[in-house]
Amino acid sequence: MQNQNLASQWLSRAEGSAMGKALRDRVPRSSHEEWKPAPNRPDSVALLEESNQGRLLELVPIRYGRMLKSPFAFLRGAANIMAADLSETPKTGIKVQTCGDCHLSNFGGYGTPERNLVFDVNDFDETLLAPWEWDVKRLAASIVVAGRYLKLSEKNRFIISGYLGQSDTFDRAIANFAVAYAEQTERDYKALADAVAAGQIKAIEE
Repeated sequence: MQNQNLASQWLSRAEGSAMGKALRDRVPRSSHEEWKPAPNRPDSVALLEESNQGRLLELVPIRYGRMLKSPFAFLRGAANIMAADLSETPKTGIKVQTCGDCHLSNFGGYGTPERNLVFDVNDFDETLLAPWEWDVKRLAASIVVAGRYLKLSEKNRFIISGYLGQSDTFDRAIANFAVAYAEQTERDYKALADAVAAGQIKAIEE
């Protein structure tokens, strides 16, 4: 009897697919494309300072120094800024156990207990139950930020879209979101550099 009750909680593939398609009316896939800072968006440097609570204060300047190396290094260290921004973006309401800090450098090769080499997410210290869209958007944005820093052509956003499936509305939206958020990251990176230059906060570059 218990097994029957448990089985009744599972959706069939067709049922799940139908529910997912119905969500498109409430949260259109194209809605994920736009990125505009919220009118009341907190100051990015203030958010960084807030994230230092509980850290060893003598190491904070070293943290900032590392973040100043590039916009991509900034993005890696500014997970709390992007989390605050993503909380204002469209979401379907479906939560999964996310990586929590899904960027390009948190993927790599490692061995399984069966001694197989795999390529996958390799950092789970910030995993949490959260909207599934957040990992997708952070990863896509990190690819664009890294590409822009490496002086890759802007056309690469279309390559990303093609790789994900250019015929799909959501995939195109994510590619465009990634470019827009890369520009936001560069603005926040400059804000940190300006704060350091003005003596508002201290950074030690190694």
